[in-house]
Amino acid sequence: MRFALWPVFTRFTRPPRSRSPRAGDPIEQITRAFADIQSSGDIPGLEFLTSDISGLLRQWDQVTRSIANEKRDPRELLYTMIANVAHEHLCSGRHHTYRGVLTYEGTELRGAFIAASSGLVKMGALTQQDHDRDVEQLARDISKSG
Repeated sequence: MRFALWPVFTRFTRPPRSRSPRAGDPIEQITRAFADIQSSGDIPGLEFLTSDISGLLRQWDQVTRSIANEKRDPRELLYTMIANVAHEHLCSGRHHTYRGVLTYEGTELRGAFIAASSGLVKMGALTQQDHDRDVEQLARDISKSG
């Protein structure tokens, strides 16, 4: 009788599997890509977005689906996240001295948006015309916020 319970017993007494990603795993790929982008210094103001981006990266299912199933490049996904989060911050009005005028942090966030969008253009994920249109739209949004 005790042998029949052995598999059940071991299932509950085994140490939990590590949640650390394996090499080649989408989570490992995007974690490595984010560390590379942070260390490169190519995106100004990234330090103001790190906690928000990290929060998005904790949504393992969506990140895995985007990279593994949709075959998106981890850097493309990160640049998209950075641009979207920077745009959201800039349109909130929290980074304005007054309407249409950005604080230092706001200026850095605008630089992050432009750099991330330019990165998407270099990767071929966004056309130059779309980039220019997005930057113009951001300028209009900033002038209305604050």
